[in-house]
Amino acid sequence: MASLKTPQINGTSRATPWRIELLGGLRARRGRTHVSRFRTRRAALLLARLALHPRSHRRDELVAMFWPGVEFNAGRQSLSQALSELRRQLDPEILRANHDTVCRATERFSSDVGDFERALAVAHAATGPARTAALERG
Repeated sequence: MASLKTPQINGTSRATPWRIELLGGLRARRGRTHVSRFRTRRAALLLARLALHPRSHRRDELVAMFWPGVEFNAGRQSLSQALSELRRQLDPEILRANHDTVCRATERFSSDVGDFERALAVAHAATGPARTAALERG
């Protein structure tokens, strides 16, 4: 009987989440794969936006944000191209998109900013020495 294996890219399992680092410059890493250069600046900024705000984003909102002043259909096409670039450069399954919305696949990401925000929340809820310890860990 054959066993099923998780597909690997460069020796790293696709099940391993991407680590998006925003503090100190945008970088993405998974296992031994490190990406610090993106095909376009807007694709990099789009990845940062999706990493910082893990909710569904309306395509028209993203077009207005990243392609202001561009005719709407041209902006939608540019957004689609940027999403394709990110999927090609990182992983086809990192994003979820439909005709109206785009979001990150939450289980495929972690971020240094998210970790920092969680550590601050724990520290905020603590008091006395526990608060100090939580801040030191964060």
